[in-house]
Amino acid sequence: MGPRISTSSTTTSLRHRVRAATVDELDRVPWWPLLDAPQRSRVASDMQVAEAEPGEVLCRIGRPATLWLGVVEGLLKMSNDSAVGTPITFTGVPSGAWFGEGTLLKRESYR
Repeated sequence: MGPRISTSSTTTSLRHRVRAATVDELDRVPWWPLLDAPQRSRVASDMQVAEAEPGEVLCRIGRPATLWLGVVEGLLKMSNDSAVGTPITFTGVPSGAWFGEGTLLKRESYR
């Protein structure tokens, strides 16, 4: 793994830094306008937001999936280290996209 940023926000896990989504954040979700009022109410009550720091690990191979992740703003890099420690980037996850829902629904571990 590359160097990690040591800031006060990364001393606790992402799960411990969550908060409710703001109206502005919900309005930036591309599929938000497609929901009807009851669906919006349900999503707004269940959605949690946390800010990830550059270099922060969000999920690790082999750990049980406990959530799926969506990007409100920015870009997440999906990568892994090779057997010799060289980082391999698989893809970038842009604003409005998400991942991990299939793993969560199948009750699998992250691969």
